[in-house]
Amino acid sequence: MFSSSELIHFVFANDDDDYYCGGLLRLDLNQYLWMKLHEEHYHAVYFLSRSDANIFSTKTCGDKKSSSFTVKQSIWSWVLGTETEEEQQGNWLCRQLEGGTDRKSAFICPLDDFCRLLSSET
Repeated sequence: MFSSSELIHFVFANDDDDYYCGGLLRLDLNQYLWMKLHEEHYHAVYFLSRSDANIFSTKTCGDKKSSSFTVKQSIWSWVLGTETEEEQQGNWLCRQLEGGTDRKSAFICPLDDFCRLLSSET
């Protein structure tokens, strides 16, 4: 299903559909994508949804090799004007994608959220 080495894959599916696997195992879309990505040797699968501004909330299904994103705020970052929350999350996303073959990660994001993020100035 995800055999290409391309960075982005588009999946067109109905969120309300059920997916049956191995007899009577019934999965929703996210569960099905999680299962298929793990069959392709992805170690961590993140589900992104836009929460506020340009920050995404991230969820996993408890993958052992996943790491959570937390905003690092300190008085010095505010005073010195270092990384914004968007930049911190962007750097975190890149670090997850650069994990290599021993820590391959995938991100699942609704298309409308993905388009809004790419159309923003930041």
